[in-house]
Amino acid sequence: MLSIRSLAFAIPGRTILHDIDLEIARGEIVALIGPSGSGKSTLLRLIAGLERPSSGDILLDGESLAGVPPHARNIGLMFQDYALFPHLNVTQNILFGLKMHGLPRADRHKRLDELLALVNLRGFERRRVTHLSGGEQQRVALARSLAPQPRLLMLDEPLGALDAALRQRLLGDLKAILRSLQLTTLYVTHDQAEAFDIADRIAVINAGRIEQIGTPEAIYRHPRTVFIARFLGFTNILPVERVDHGLAITPLGDYAVEGKPTALLLTPGSLSLADQSADRVLEVRVADRVFTGESYRLRLQHASGMTLEVSAPAQNGRQELTPGTTLGLKIDEQQIVALEG
Repeated sequence: MLSIRSLAFAIPGRTILHDIDLEIARGEIVALIGPSGSGKSTLLRLIAGLERPSSGDILLDGESLAGVPPHARNIGLMFQDYALFPHLNVTQNILFGLKMHGLPRADRHKRLDELLALVNLRGFERRRVTHLSGGEQQRVALARSLAPQPRLLMLDEPLGALDAALRQRLLGDLKAILRSLQLTTLYVTHDQAEAFDIADRIAVINAGRIEQIGTPEAIYRHPRTVFIARFLGFTNILPVERVDHGLAITPLGDYAVEGKPTALLLTPGSLSLADQSADRVLEVRVADRVFTGESYRLRLQHASGMTLEVSAPAQNGRQELTPGTTLGLKIDEQQIVALEG
């Protein structure tokens, strides 16, 4: 439904987006994740028509949006700050766009009733938006974005201004609403857990380039680059000194690889504590131990200078895991992921 082809955007002295290619199917929810300043919001503004691309094209339902003004694109855009009109009540905020489009009064109020039920705000019709909680304001902004029945909905950090508990609850509500409407959605966030929860597919953007697109499972289990692995919170990334005849030479030993990776990701499942006398077991020293409830997070130091983090069950105090203790660490080579970049 949405096709972005070789899209680029530059300002004097700086290129913000580099040759972006992205396809979104009808009814699909795609999350765009990346750090602040990576180009996420700029991409939304280009799709919405609030900025003009330097090159490339955007097609909606097979038709180019070049030259189509924002109001004629029928795209819903919800900002992080919601951009509600503080002097208007809930009803007036939701119906603003429909009134501007000249929809008859009876049709507007029928649509209003549908939206209030959808976002669970019946009874709030005459409430000023300044008298609403953050979560209620978020629902009003969502209803206003949905009011014109857009072909595409774009959400820019829609939960970013809310506290963690409320954010988690509203994420579930938002996901249910988007699924029920089967609405094609581009969801921008810097929170990977939020993206994993709501999206069918995820696109990871870094410095204006999309580095990987895939299902949440594929992105998590097989990150393509060092940046993506670090952005997802992985810490055990092993530099590759060189690749020699299919072996990656690293500070912790040699491992069979395909291609020429620049680093290896030691996934949580690839590391386990083991008997120090067993074959292919590394000797490490416990540098730090943090109690996290069900387990300890251990920071382990290897003679090479490499520091690794592993989790171990917190059973009966586990005295053998105290800082300064020497342990054996086994690496399951089948669960190592080769990284680029």
